[in-house]
Amino acid sequence: GGVYFSTLGPASYHYGTNGYEENIIKACFGMHRMGEYKGLGKLNAVLVYGCSPLALQQAPGGRTHAKFVPRSIFDDLSLPHADGNYFLKPEQVLAVFIMESADQLPSRSDWYAHDLQLERDMDKDLEVELRYFQKRTKSNTELIEKAVISLLPVMDLENKPRQRNDDDNDDEVEA
Repeated sequence: GGVYFSTLGPASYHYGTNGYEENIIKACFGMHRMGEYKGLGKLNAVLVYGCSPLALQQAPGGRTHAKFVPRSIFDDLSLPHADGNYFLKPEQVLAVFIMESADQLPSRSDWYAHDLQLERDMDKDLEVELRYFQKRTKSNTELIEKAVISLLPVMDLENKPRQRNDDDNDDEVEA
């Protein structure tokens, strides 16, 4: 469980074309779930949600742009409702757009082609930045883990520094 996000916007899914809805379903849920969504109006709202990249993980199934916040983290970052469900925090919802999946761009869609391409390019830039951030975060986490492991021999179970023995001599250097 958890909440799923796409790092791409509607332009990258080719909003305004016949393939828009299928593109979203394939990318976010996989082909095997096409029947659950296609033509049913379940994908008409786009929420822009502000979330720390630290909370995002790659969604299972190999869908590159599908990310999710695991339930354990989502519970901590969301608002509990009286019925036991958790909801996105309203102050983190940056925008909401209603995008009818059947909408077609006007016949002069060439007017919009440049702007749509700019949106797709920005999506690619975001994906590169997110991958870099996650790689750097993983590297930092590994460094922290190594540092903690290296300190364990000089720490007792209560995380207190080990007492020095009289035999310890800082002036001696081992060859």
